Amino acid sequence: MKRFQFRLDAYLRYKEYLEQKAKLELAKAGADVIACEERINNLKDEYEQTLGKLDIETVSGIDANRYLRYNYYLSSLESSIKYEEDSHKKLLKILEEKQKNLSQKSIERKTIENLKDKQKEEYYKEMLISQQKETDDITILRKAREIQA
Repeated sequence: MKRFQFRLDAYLRYKEYLEQKAKLELAKAGADVIACEERINNLKDEYEQTLGKLDIETVSGIDANRYLRYNYYLSSLESSIKYEEDSHKKLLKILEEKQKNLSQKSIERKTIENLKDKQKEEYYKEMLISQQKETDDITILRKAREIQA
């Protein structure tokens, strides 16, 4: 019996490659979002710690220059946090796009796989019918020979 060959196998492999590539891009985008969240948390922790130090030093007495440096540093941390939060929003949008892209690539691959499965099933069904017909023909010929003999 001849083996089934799908004419679009190369195309299917290409779709699988594109889906795999989309998965990697999604994973990278997810890692970028997580890294950004960690940076935001670290900056917020640093802000809280610095604010706590400033409160302690303010109670015990602090000179004006040191107080100004604390304020500059805190405002710098605030702007860094805002920048990272904006960056986080952009990264989330990118992540959403990558998820949609992966979903689309998966649908395309599954469509080709379904076509392959249907063609394979049809091929084997036809092969089975053909073999059954050959078997029936052989049986008829045998019976005809037995009758003639």
